[in-house]
Amino acid sequence: MSTTIRLEKLTKRFASIAPAGGESSSHTTAVDAVDLVINAGELFFLLGPSGCGKTTMLRMIAGFIEPTSGRVVFEKVDPSTGKIEWTRDMTDVPPNRRNTGMVFQSYALWPHMTVAQNVAFGLNVRKVAAAERDRRVAEALDAVQMGPYAQRKPNQLSGGQQQRVALARALVIRPDVLLLDEPLSNLDAKLRIELRAE
Repeated sequence: MSTTIRLEKLTKRFASIAPAGGESSSHTTAVDAVDLVINAGELFFLLGPSGCGKTTMLRMIAGFIEPTSGRVVFEKVDPSTGKIEWTRDMTDVPPNRRNTGMVFQSYALWPHMTVAQNVAFGLNVRKVAAAERDRRVAEALDAVQMGPYAQRKPNQLSGGQQQRVALARALVIRPDVLLLDEPLSNLDAKLRIELRAE
């Protein structure tokens, strides 16, 4: 099964704080009534200048930011038939119930955990059995060429290595939707090409 993402008039406005003595506050629109369909299995890119709302849109799809208005809809599609199995409005569904994996621009790794523990975090939350968890963590780390670093802490890694751990953490849960916020920006050219293909 694969997942289609539908954004329907998705909007996010952030309140601007009025200056001291000001009459009222205003709003800044970060995402303005976006209608978009990302088909199941499609590799889709959001391109634009810094501050144009790309990260805000990703965070709304993942459920980390509530939209001001509009809807986020997931459709589960059977890849062999193309038939829609179910449609679900995800707008008010909490992030931990969406089965989305996200790689943040800042990596968001737990500094007190080892690389393996960071990658296993989502599996622990899902109560995956220990043997299965360890197998999946090893596979995910091998996929991003970080297996030998499993027992290191994030502060013992370069920025590019931390980014690869964050990618392994997103992949290990086998998400229906994988969201990447500039996931390859800190990698050297050779590794960027390899991970893009992976």
